[in-house]
This record gives sequence, C-alpha cells and structure tokens, in this order.
Amino acid sequence: MSIWGPKAPENDDAADWVGDLREDPGLDLIEEVLGEMGDPADVGYIDVFECCIAIVAAQVWSELLGAPGEHLVLDEEELQPLREQLQQASSKKIRSLTNLALVAVRRIVEDRDNSELFDIWEAEGEAMSAWLNEMKDLKSRLQAIVAAIDDTTAGGGDEPS
Repeated sequence: MSIWGPKAPENDDAADWVGDLREDPGLDLIEEVLGEMGDPADVGYIDVFECCIAIVAAQVWSELLGAPGEHLVLDEEELQPLREQLQQASSKKIRSLTNLALVAVRRIVEDRDNSELFDIWEAEGEAMSAWLNEMKDLKSRLQAIVAAIDDTTAGGGDEPS
C-alpha cells in the first residue's frame, strides 16, 4: 500500500476502488463499504485498506449529495450514473448511508488506538496536519448533509417508512 497524499483518493487502495467504481458505477459498492465501516457492531482494529476505501467512499458519497469539497474524486460525467441510481433510492437509505459515512470517518480519525491509517499518518509527523484537515473538512460536509436531511425530515419531507 502506498500513500502519496492526504486527499481521499491519494493512495493505491482508494485509487483501485475508484477505478472499480468508474468501471461499474453502482451505489451498492458505496453501500457495501460504508455499511461495513459504519456498523456499530464492527469494533476493533481497522486496517489501512479498510480505512482508505471507507474514506474515499465517504468522499464520493459527499460529492454525490452535492457537498464535493475542494478536491473531486469523480467528475460530473462519472457521477451521472450514480445520480440516476440515487434518484431511485429512498430518503431512508440516503439518510442511513450518510450517517454510516460519518460514523466511518469518525472511527478512522477518532479511534486512534484502532485505526491503522491514523497510525501511518501519525508516523509522518508534520504531514499529518494536512490529512487531519482533509478529514475535518469531510466530516464537516457529511455533518452538514445529515443536518439538511434531518431538517427536511422534520419538515415532513420524508416518505413514510
């Protein structure tokens, strides 16, 4: 595994996963990754592969929901098939995946004893601050999406479960 920068797709594992997503765009790929990492029953050590994939999946999810951040993983053309699938998704599924993305990023950044990626960045010294800034930005965008979904739901804009 090679890490060449602090942004979500700037490592071999994430780049490979993004390549798979470009080849066969599907919300199921995103859901699989976020479901595994965001599951509250999934506790303990998180290896670097899982961390990198979860972060890039959360970034793509954020882009898909209109909160892309400064550095895009997918361009508009690449997002289009995912947007078409998103239109068919229930608001409950969208809310769930957004919460899973936020939980996954928090686990990777905040559970310092169990995140191999955190350990790797910590060993990098000064470069860690750039990675933490990227993660802070991603968490902030995901939190804003959750808040917007909650506001919509509170206003009666959600479909019945």
